[in-house]
Amino acid sequence: MPNAMRGKLILKAVPAGDAEEKVVMMLLKFAKTASAIELTKKVRDTPYVLSGDIEAEKALMFIEAFQKCGATAVFIPHVTEDAPAEQLAPVQRPQVFSFESDASFMDEETPPPIHVKPPKNGVRRLTMTLVIILFVLSLGFLTWQLWPIIGDKVQEIINFLKNNI
Repeated sequence: MPNAMRGKLILKAVPAGDAEEKVVMMLLKFAKTASAIELTKKVRDTPYVLSGDIEAEKALMFIEAFQKCGATAVFIPHVTEDAPAEQLAPVQRPQVFSFESDASFMDEETPPPIHVKPPKNGVRRLTMTLVIILFVLSLGFLTWQLWPIIGDKVQEIINFLKNNI
């Protein structure tokens, strides 16, 4: 409900005794983390802000419930700087599809902007190419250095595959 009026709900006065207990019991239903002792202290120290941002309809329900218990609560709407919304006249929209050209879109003085992409400088591509070349060279060097160890194993694998295939 974006158009609902919102404001503060303030508990103004609570008479001591039975009304105070009823108000505390009612607030315990809605306060998830508060204890009865904390709420009793807050109810005795009125005025007490129950909610800083509540819809007017909900606040009215709470005010009526507090009145049944014997307490007094008020709703103070938020002050908005926006002027009340005026009804706007319907906007005439152009046809969705037409074969005729619209003169308002053709302005002779200013040509439409042309977006030109800047040329790529190729630094990233060059860096990636050099990294790949270095990777291949290092694998070749590693193979050359380890060939005496892995050469025999490679020959065994090749012979095994030739014999079994």
